[in-house]
Amino acid sequence: MRPFLQPPEIYLQIPARHSDTGDMPGSTQYYLEKKIARGGMAEIWLARQIGGDGFQRICAVKRILPHYAEDAEYVQMFRDEAEMCKALRHTNIVRVEGFQAFGATWGMVMEFVEGTDLRALLHQCSLQKMRLTVPMAVYIASEAAKGLHYAHSKLDEMTGRKMNIVHRDISPQNLLLSFSGEVKVTDFGIADGGNRVTDTRPGIVKGKYSYMSPEQVSAKNVDGRSDVFSLGIVLWETLTMHRLFNMDTDVETIRHVHECRIPPVLRTLNPDVDSGLEAIVMRALQRDPHRRFETGNEFERELRRYLGQRYPEFTSEDLSRFLSTALVQRKTEIANDIRSLLSQPVPQPTQNRPRSTAPVTNPGNSINPYSAAPMTNAPQSSRQTAMRSGPQWQTRGTVSQGRWLNPIWLYALVIFGGLAGMMMLGQLRVPLTAKDPAQLVGKGNTNSVQLSINGKPAFHGSYKKIPIAIRLPPGRHVLTARRDGYFSDQTQVEIRPGTVLEEVTFNLKPKGEFARVAISANWATSPTIQVNINEGFYVTRIPTNPNGEGAAQAVPDLQIGQEYRITASAAEDASHRDVSCRFTPSRLPADKRTQLHIDFVAQNCTIFIR
Repeated sequence: MRPFLQPPEIYLQIPARHSDTGDMPGSTQYYLEKKIARGGMAEIWLARQIGGDGFQRICAVKRILPHYAEDAEYVQMFRDEAEMCKALRHTNIVRVEGFQAFGATWGMVMEFVEGTDLRALLHQCSLQKMRLTVPMAVYIASEAAKGLHYAHSKLDEMTGRKMNIVHRDISPQNLLLSFSGEVKVTDFGIADGGNRVTDTRPGIVKGKYSYMSPEQVSAKNVDGRSDVFSLGIVLWETLTMHRLFNMDTDVETIRHVHECRIPPVLRTLNPDVDSGLEAIVMRALQRDPHRRFETGNEFERELRRYLGQRYPEFTSEDLSRFLSTALVQRKTEIANDIRSLLSQPVPQPTQNRPRSTAPVTNPGNSINPYSAAPMTNAPQSSRQTAMRSGPQWQTRGTVSQGRWLNPIWLYALVIFGGLAGMMMLGQLRVPLTAKDPAQLVGKGNTNSVQLSINGKPAFHGSYKKIPIAIRLPPGRHVLTARRDGYFSDQTQVEIRPGTVLEEVTFNLKPKGEFARVAISANWATSPTIQVNINEGFYVTRIPTNPNGEGAAQAVPDLQIGQEYRITASAAEDASHRDVSCRFTPSRLPADKRTQLHIDFVAQNCTIFIR
């Protein structure tokens, strides 16, 4: 969990306490109370769950951002994560309880962990000039390894077969630490499992390069040993307080990971690490998977043995006390939020909606056999998209709970329909997936681009910062880069089987003159401010100054007379509200420029002519 943000009531255009589930008496309702984190595709809410008997408790809701709710494939991927995680019941894995509609989009109901993620803790330790002790780092890694081994060896309860779950995104952000000393793995959103409905689309890179294993960054088949390698990276970084694979560009990062370039500085950066622990870490970080620990369980046993021999007095209480000391303000804020929410009166249920026995024309109001509760208020746009192209798990008409609703029949129908379609077409014209895809890194002369692959927009048509990393199967591909104010550039690449890394350069030529603009910001308890213009058109970080305007940084590519939306956030302190404003550059004399100053204290923007 990340630091709390102020509730964005105006941005979301919903009340802070808003019931997004069915309003039938006796049903479970969720009240989204406070947004606590936002990522590129989803946001996390602190929520109240209220049962029909008035019982209430605190939970978390991971909700898809509205513009991604229209993508049927992404919604299905999100549903896959929920269904897979519902089967994972382990003390070291964040519990997922269901998936359903929430207002204009979809959400996943999860256990709320009162604590922080490891990345936020390491950052706070860096600010306070302190570090986790060796037994704390070893304990965190061993608990995470235990949860991962459970997921890796999990059997499907219906078939009895191994689910072959591989997390593929183990990183400090996805290890949650509770104030009671628990360690939990979260975010199986890109986990690889044999029972997933969706698969990786060409052009989509899943995971963080700096925490991938060499076989994962090379787009080879991975198993649980890949997660062991990633957890080894996390342990190395927790012990050293330094990043292991964090180069200036994705290209360099990929190369270092692929070649497994690990500097021999572990004991230099942390003199408390002895040769025994170093040997354990380095075995987890072997380039050859066969030379690593075979399972998460084996990795955990070695860490436990080391912990018992070297630090027999250590317990989870030591980690609990450390968290309470290092994050005392956050612990108090969370406790106050929970106390405040649970002390609010329980809303009275509203009247039943009239039910019709006529055939349902809106599939979003039918019962989802994979959800714990009826899906109501389903987003219209995503329903229409799903009817056109995505997997449909809703049915028309009155739904019976008999044998025909059994998930096995649904899977059989989907498989049969796919086979019948291929027989009719002879073969698929473009494969959805391909063997041995290669990493391709696109460079260029602009800050970001919109990319199309073989005529189809990649990344939902959004801007991606240069250098841009994509994954392509073998064969010829036409890549088109676009950017407002520039002529587009098109290039053709050929990926040969066995290729690990390929590079391509986009050269976009400007259509005309750009405005001369610079941006500055004042102090916001963060040494840097992240500035995002038009949702990815231009993203950069600028330094701040507690006593003045700070250094002004030039911003290229802004067209004269065009309106831009500027959003600034504290890069190292998410507890501050973002500052947003709209700005239209104007034409100025050759010796003048426009300076946009972002004030985090007054929560506004000021324009100066310099």
